[in-house]
Amino acid sequence: MRWIGPHYQAGFAGRRLVVVAEARPREADGFRVGRGLEADLVPGYLDESVKHRQFTDLARMVLGHVATREECVKFYQSVGVVNIPEAACEAGRPAMDSEWSSVGQELLNVVEALAPQRVLVLGERLGEEVRAQWRPEPTLELCYAAHPGARSFAFRDQWGVTRQLRAS
Repeated sequence: MRWIGPHYQAGFAGRRLVVVAEARPREADGFRVGRGLEADLVPGYLDESVKHRQFTDLARMVLGHVATREECVKFYQSVGVVNIPEAACEAGRPAMDSEWSSVGQELLNVVEALAPQRVLVLGERLGEEVRAQWRPEPTLELCYAAHPGARSFAFRDQWGVTRQLRAS
């Protein structure tokens, strides 16, 4: 699943940013029920038909402050959001252990298709798999942060981690 904002090419802070996240993490892995980050729900968040706090938390985490609704909307209009592992996203369920082995190739496919300059990887398991399976070009900036659906997530705790994404 993918969301590509209408201003993606202009970028966030002047650079194309793709946020990569597991769509439906498992509660057993430390996530709250119903706190996934499904890319296909971004339009509903933008038109306010879907009230998902994790979308606001993600925008505030990257923006680096308690952002207004308008700032959150502007953020999502200027970034891409991609869910991997794709098989789990398409099936509407948490990823099975066997599906994690394709994460490196899936991320490479995303980078080839969208040509981001920065990639934000959300979640501990996804971050571990990306680090183990994928070697990006040196010109691609990677940032790893907590998933907004994690029980212990607090966007303020992530401001230092995502600081590099706010730099032009």
